Amino acid sequence: MTRIRVPLGKFIKEYSERNKGNEDIPVYSVTNSQGFCTEYFGKEVASQDKTTYKIVPQGYFAYNPSRINVGSVDWQRYEKRVIVSPLYNVFSVSEGIDRQYLYYFLRSDLGRQMIKAKASGSVRDNLKLDMLKEMTIPDISVEQQKFCSSVLDKLHKLIQMRQQELQKLDEFIKARFVELFGDPVSNSYGLPEATLPDLGEFGRGVSKHRPRNDIKLLGGKYPLIQTGDVANAGLYITSYSSTYSELGLKQSKMWDKGTLCITIAANIAKTAILEFDACFPDSVVGFIANERTNNIFVHYWFSFFQAILESQAPESAQKNINLKILSELKVIVPEKRKQDQFASFVKLTDKSGFVKLVVIFCNNEDKGEHFMSTRKTIGGALGAIIVLIVAQILAQLVASLFVLVKIPEGICNIIAGIIYVGLAFVLSELFSKRLLKIKIENLGMPKFSIKAKWIIVGVLLPVTVKAVYLFFFSGKYVSSGMNSNQIFSTLSTGIVFTGIAAGFVEEMVFRGVILNLLKEKWNIKVAVLIPSVLFGLVHIIGMDFSIISSLLVLIAGTMVGIMFSMVAIESGSVWNSGIVHSLWNILIIGGGLSISEKADEYSVMTYVLDSKDFVFTGGEFGIESSIIALLGYVIVTLAAICMIKKKAKV
Repeated sequence: MTRIRVPLGKFIKEYSERNKGNEDIPVYSVTNSQGFCTEYFGKEVASQDKTTYKIVPQGYFAYNPSRINVGSVDWQRYEKRVIVSPLYNVFSVSEGIDRQYLYYFLRSDLGRQMIKAKASGSVRDNLKLDMLKEMTIPDISVEQQKFCSSVLDKLHKLIQMRQQELQKLDEFIKARFVELFGDPVSNSYGLPEATLPDLGEFGRGVSKHRPRNDIKLLGGKYPLIQTGDVANAGLYITSYSSTYSELGLKQSKMWDKGTLCITIAANIAKTAILEFDACFPDSVVGFIANERTNNIFVHYWFSFFQAILESQAPESAQKNINLKILSELKVIVPEKRKQDQFASFVKLTDKSGFVKLVVIFCNNEDKGEHFMSTRKTIGGALGAIIVLIVAQILAQLVASLFVLVKIPEGICNIIAGIIYVGLAFVLSELFSKRLLKIKIENLGMPKFSIKAKWIIVGVLLPVTVKAVYLFFFSGKYVSSGMNSNQIFSTLSTGIVFTGIAAGFVEEMVFRGVILNLLKEKWNIKVAVLIPSVLFGLVHIIGMDFSIISSLLVLIAGTMVGIMFSMVAIESGSVWNSGIVHSLWNILIIGGGLSISEKADEYSVMTYVLDSKDFVFTGGEFGIESSIIALLGYVIVTLAAICMIKKKAKV
C-alpha cells in the first residue's frame, strides 16, 4: 500500500526578522554534529555589527543552505531568542507537524537524498526555503509522529551510550596493547621493527578522475570508500554511501575484503579494515598484511601514531601526508602468535559493548506483564552471554598482569582459568538476583555436586572417539617442536582454561541461565533447541570457515548442545554437563594430542590424518564436527533420554 505524502510547504513558514536594534542576543550556529551550538564563535563575533543577523525564537528551525545536505539543521530549544548568520534560513512550523519528527526526517538518509535532489545544480548546491517546501513527507497524524520521535529519541540515547562504551573499550584495548608490546612510539620492549612495505602489500588507492567531476563514474554496484568512511568506521568499515559504475571501476582498483585502509588526506592516518571488496581514491592507502603481522595489530599500532602524524602533516588546502612518509615508518613486529592473541582479544572485547543495553532491556518498566516477561527472557539470555565474555576478558587481563612481573606463562594460564570460573559464577549470581530476580539455584546451579556416572561418560566419549581414529584411520604423528616452557604453557591453557574453565562457564550460560529462562517462558523443547543452535553458531562467529565447514560446525554444535542439555536435565544441574563438557575439551583439544587433517601449531603432538574426507575429518573445525564425534553425541543423548524417561516412570 502506498502511503499518501504531502509537501512540507503545508507545515512551514519563513521567518525573516532581523536583529535591527543590534541587541545583545546570543549568537548561535547549526552544525551536523551538535545542532544549535555557540562554540563556533569567539569574541570577534561579539564585537561585530549584528543588525543583519536573523532572529530564531525558541521552537523555530534554522539551517545552513549549503550544509543542510550533511545534517546542519535543527530547531532552537535553548534560549527565548538567539541570532544566526544572515546566510541562514529560518522558519516556523504549524501544529500539524511535530518538531522533533521533522528534525529526524531532515537528517535521515531519505531526507538528505531529497535535499540533494532538490538542490542539485544550484549555486554550491544551496537549498532555498522554496525548495524545502516542495519536499514531501508521509501524511501521518501528529500522535504517530510523536510516537516515532520518542522511539528515535530512545535510539539516539542508546547510540550515545554505545559511543561512550566504544571509547572506553578502545582505551581498554590500547592499555592491553601496551601491556603486551610496550609503548609502540618509543618501542620500550625493544622489539624488532620493519616498514609497512616489508610487512605486506602496500599502495595508494586509484582514481584517475574525481568522481564529483564526472557523474558517469558513480551509481553502479561497486562500493567506493572515501576518507570520511574510514575516519568514522572504528575497527571495521561495514557500510558505504557511494558506488562506482562500470566506468568508475575501470579507472580505479578493487581492493579485497580485509584490506586495512589508511587515510593520508583530510583525516590523517585514520585506519579501518574493509568488510567487503571496495575501491578507494588516492587519498587512501591500502595495506594487506603478510605472514609476519595482521591488520588488527597494525590498526591499533597506528592509533598511537595518528595524532603525531597529523601534527606533522604539512598545511595546504587541507592537511595531507604522502606514501613516502608512511612507507618509512618503523612498525614494531612482535611474535606473530602474540599478535594473533591480541587480535582475538580485540574481537572478543568488541562483543562486550552490549552490557548496558542488556541492563536496560532487563529493567524496562513495561506495563504489560507478558511483554515484560519476554523482555526479561531475551535480556537474560543476552546478559548471560555477556557475563561469559566479560569474565573471560577480565580473567585474561588479570593474568596478563602476572606476566608483567615475570611469572611463567603456564602459571598465568592456570590463574586465568581459576579467575574465569570464579568470576563467571559471581557475575551470574549477581545478574540473576539483581536483574532477573531469580535464585541461581533455579537456573541449574544448585550446590556443587557431580555424579560418578557422568565423569565416566565424560572420559569414555572423547577417549572412544580418539581411539577410533588412532586405530582405524591411517596417519602420521607430527611434533610441534615446542620447548618445555611452551609445552607447559600449551597444556596449562588446554587443561585449565580451555578445558575445565570454558567447559563449566559455557554450561552455566547455555544450559544454566538460557535453558532455564526459555523453559520457564515457553517449553522444554524450545529451551533445549534454541541454546543448542546458538551454541553451534557461537563456534562459527569470527571463523573464516568455508560453507561446508560452517554447516558441519552448526550441526555438530547443535547436537553436542542437545547432548549437554540432556545431561543437565537428567542430573538436575549444569555441574554434571560441565564435567562432561570439560573432559571433552581436555581430551580432544587440550593441547596434548590433536587429531586433524593438518598439523596443529597449538598442540604438542598432532596425528595428521591421511584422509581428507570432510565427513571423517570434520573439515576446518576438526574431528569435533566429524561423523564419528556426531555418532558419539547421539549415543550419549539417547542414553540420557532413557535415564530421564526411567526416572519419570518411577
